[in-house]
Amino acid sequence: MAMDELLQSIGFVVVALLAATGGAGAAWFWQARALRRLQTRLDKSEKKRAAADERSQQARAQVTQLQQALAAAKAEAAAVAQAQREAQAAAAADDVRQRRERLSRVLDEGQSLMRPRHEAPAHGFADTLPVG
Repeated sequence: MAMDELLQSIGFVVVALLAATGGAGAAWFWQARALRRLQTRLDKSEKKRAAADERSQQARAQVTQLQQALAAAKAEAAAVAQAQREAQAAAAADDVRQRRERLSRVLDEGQSLMRPRHEAPAHGFADTLPVG
C-alpha cells in the first residue's frame, strides 16, 4: 500500500505541476497578448509623434520662408515708395524751376502781370472824377 500511496502522491504532484504549468502558460499567453497590444499602441503613437514632428518642422520652415518673403516685399515696397517720393520731389522742383523761368522772362521782357498803377496827382489828392 505504501507503493499505491506513493504513486498517488506522485500522480497528484504531477497533476498539480501540470496544472500550475498550464495556468502559468495561460497567464503568460494572456500577458503576452496584452503586451503585444500595448506594443502596437506604442508603435502607432510613436509613428504619429514622428509625423507630427515632421509636420511641425515643415511648418517652421514655411514660416521662415514667409517671413523672409515678407521682409523682401517690405523692403521692395519701401524702395518703391522712396523712388515715388524722389520723383515727386523732382517734379515739384522742376515745376518751381519752370515757374521761376517764366516769371524771369516776363520780368525781363518788361511785361507785368499786374495792371499799371496810375500815378497819383501832383496835389496828392485822389482823382474822384468819373471816368468815361
